[in-house]
Amino acid sequence: MTKIKGLALDIDNTLSDTSIVWVEEIASVLGNPEGLTMEEFTRKYSYGRGVSYWAEEDYERVSVTLRQSNKFYEDLPLIENANKQVEEINKIVPIVAYITARNMGVIESTENWLKKHNFPKSKIICRPDEIGIMDQFEWKAKLLEKMYPNVSGIVDDSIGLVEALSRNYKGTVFLYNHDGVDKIREDIKVVVCKDWNEVLKKIKENYD
Repeated sequence: MTKIKGLALDIDNTLSDTSIVWVEEIASVLGNPEGLTMEEFTRKYSYGRGVSYWAEEDYERVSVTLRQSNKFYEDLPLIENANKQVEEINKIVPIVAYITARNMGVIESTENWLKKHNFPKSKIICRPDEIGIMDQFEWKAKLLEKMYPNVSGIVDDSIGLVEALSRNYKGTVFLYNHDGVDKIREDIKVVVCKDWNEVLKKIKENYD
């Protein structure tokens, strides 16, 4: 692990607009009897868990296929201006890692996607095969705690990560796309950011 102190970045729903394509792909197989737009579907069901008219075993079957699909990850749309703001952030504090719950089988397509959108070249850390997808937040939390202080924090969209970190974590979570969240932990440092413009602003305040 590099000794250069810097920030880590999450990828899905932080850099790439993953969930909307995810539900679109699954709905194309399992159906959308409510007739929702994909934006409406994503707001209502997030990644599509808990959809009453999708059998759990069917959802898991299609999900496994997507998680193993290099094409799915390589074709994901960019969250608008994320790459430009990360470029500016990298001038303030180095981006030293991308930490993702994606499995190792799609690391090449992940690297290609980051390169295509001109993100800073850095280490990509994927979820190990022995860690189940439902344990992703605990895995990422333990990893961040282990990597501190060389990785001083992360930009991530997941409240699940915030909840999984121990009270001893000394780093900073820049919680992307959660403006107006009512309950955020006060025993660790969480900086809520509504968009990438605010992420850049808050990082300037914390690192300049």
